[in-house]
Amino acid sequence: MQLPIDPLTISRLIAAGRIAIGVTAFARPTVGGAAFRSGQLPPEGVDGWRLAGARDIALGVGVFMAGRRAPGRMRGWVEAGALADAMDVVAFASSPGLRTAARVGGAAVAAGAAAVGVLAAREITRD
Repeated sequence: MQLPIDPLTISRLIAAGRIAIGVTAFARPTVGGAAFRSGQLPPEGVDGWRLAGARDIALGVGVFMAGRRAPGRMRGWVEAGALADAMDVVAFASSPGLRTAARVGGAAVAAGAAAVGVLAAREITRD
């Protein structure tokens, strides 16, 4: 299956979204509290939310930095992001403390990002 949009463009869009979500999760981890059944992020979850945010910032910035050197170098970063998104599917789906809508919705968004990331990476020619 081919993407209906340039793989470099979609990779950059995913990277930009990843950075935005990562900055929010890192700087304001309690914002994610609404996803929990209690309506608040448990205190022990703050560090995990920040770690996930830092991961997403690093992956997103990596795509942009690699693309500045040569577009084909983005491929490895896009693949790493797709792998992280696939792991997020598992994390969302297996988190009983999340509201059902957050569990299902988070897993669905992560699965979509992982699938698009895999397709985009396959179409990026290595330099």
